[in-house]
Amino acid sequence: MAVSSPRDKYFGVWLIFFMLGLGTLLPWNFFMTATMYFTSRLKDSSVVEYSANQTEAEGEHRSPLEAKFNNVMTLCAMLPLLLCTCLNSFLHSLISQRLRVMGSLLIIMVVFMATAVLVKVPFQPLPFFCVTMVKIIIINCESKSESVCRGQINFNFNFIYSINS
Repeated sequence: MAVSSPRDKYFGVWLIFFMLGLGTLLPWNFFMTATMYFTSRLKDSSVVEYSANQTEAEGEHRSPLEAKFNNVMTLCAMLPLLLCTCLNSFLHSLISQRLRVMGSLLIIMVVFMATAVLVKVPFQPLPFFCVTMVKIIIINCESKSESVCRGQINFNFNFIYSINS
């Protein structure tokens, strides 16, 4: 740390970087931990199960969308990360860091709020699946964009902030 740089006595800068990281990861963790909710919304209600055996395993009669949810969710999460990493290398000179960080956080917040509101909206399985995958793609694109910007900002600070964010 340079002699003329201010001392972060109460770790305020660290706390800001921590909150930025938390704000970026929270919506994605919501999708990752709520898979039971999402798969329950994908059950095909038109199929009525007539089973005399009540001890039958619950997962045996899964709809195709329900069975593919985790795999497609992973693809919809990882491919945008790859594409946004490449795009960020070109866009960093065209769009200011402030706009990228604030825009990404705002878009993540809007998608997260839309997800919370859509819990109460009845959907058929296929539209629900498509809307959920689009939300996952948007959240991961914006998360990557904000993460790259946060990393670029961290390079201006002491290494302790880069390690923890």
